[in-house]
Amino acid sequence: MARCILCDEPFGPGRKRTREHVFPEWLEKLFVPEADEPLVPYIQRFQARGEALGQHEWRDIPFNLVVRAVCEPCNTGWGSEIENEVKPILMPLIADQPILLDPSQQASLAVWATKTLLMLQLIHRQKQSIPLKWFHWFRRHRWPLPSEQIWIARYDGTGDWPIHYAQYGMSILKAPVADTPHHVNAHAATIGVGHLVFVMFGHMIENGPRARTMAGTNSAAAMRAIWPTLGDAVAFPPAGIVVGDGGLRAMLDAFGDAKDFRASAGP
Repeated sequence: MARCILCDEPFGPGRKRTREHVFPEWLEKLFVPEADEPLVPYIQRFQARGEALGQHEWRDIPFNLVVRAVCEPCNTGWGSEIENEVKPILMPLIADQPILLDPSQQASLAVWATKTLLMLQLIHRQKQSIPLKWFHWFRRHRWPLPSEQIWIARYDGTGDWPIHYAQYGMSILKAPVADTPHHVNAHAATIGVGHLVFVMFGHMIENGPRARTMAGTNSAAAMRAIWPTLGDAVAFPPAGIVVGDGGLRAMLDAFGDAKDFRASAGP
């Protein structure tokens, strides 16, 4: 029997299957419509250790991504509460307007980014890099996944617009590695709306690695860590800016470099 991807309850007369918009419909109203609604590119990259990098690309109408795996109580109940809470925080970020984000606002953004990443996983489930149990975990806790690190970055908008999505599925193992693994236990993703880009990294490894903040790279000046929150306010926009598709790609590609990771003891 088909079940809701979040609460794991079966669909039925009292729990209808709904059309969950990956990006909420209100976002579309923030952008001037383009003629004929041009398609925007989406990229999903997938790689296990010892295997060649696989890449799946597709194009779709902006804000037209819909999944049919969420029940009505999850969609219109607590899911809508997440959207309503984050809306006034997202709007200035998307428009590249100044805002000082307190820790609670940073947490709201991180929860929304996590929900969006999980829904994007369902667009092409054969390349899903986050196991089903973490969808259920998110429903119970409504909080970023346990190992997740999230940054926000400022984007100049000269490449993908108004939506951007790219993801890596990865295998991370502690040395020494006896056999070549073929399972995926980590992910990195960039999700962009307007001038705002979320940069995300997470894994399913107990006491696993943490990603560095890309210090010394061209992206560092354009990024601000929001999760785990450090308890300080975060000013946006930062001084630096991510330029074009190349800048978006460079942020994600940085997670493929082992020197950008460290042991998990400490922030």
